[in-house]
Amino acid sequence: MPNQTAYADRGSLTFRYRWFYREILEPQGLVIPLVITEAGIDGIIGNRPGPQGLGWRDFGGYWVGLGGGRTPTEAFINQLAWYDAGVRQDGYVIGFTVFTAGDIRGWETYSIDDILPDLANYVIGQRR
Repeated sequence: MPNQTAYADRGSLTFRYRWFYREILEPQGLVIPLVITEAGIDGIIGNRPGPQGLGWRDFGGYWVGLGGGRTPTEAFINQLAWYDAGVRQDGYVIGFTVFTAGDIRGWETYSIDDILPDLANYVIGQRR
């Protein structure tokens, strides 16, 4: 975020909502519930590591090569689990949805349709 102090717990994209909550809303006593509606991987963002690509499916081989998981799906779910652990630290976050499910032409590299059972298993595993 331009002209902002760097913090280890928030960045310009990941956990950026913390800037608004910690710098503006919390000091004013205005903390409101938050739902993050489009979580996931978006390769369109510039100045980032990794290969060219758009949605999470374009980065699977790269993540597996870095040891992020045994398969592209596992690597993506591991990243979502990391994000989930982070948002769980913020009591005002109700949850997040992963972009995108459904038959939407042009967004195939973002599609989570065929990994919904894997995501459901992750969610069920969190009910402990």
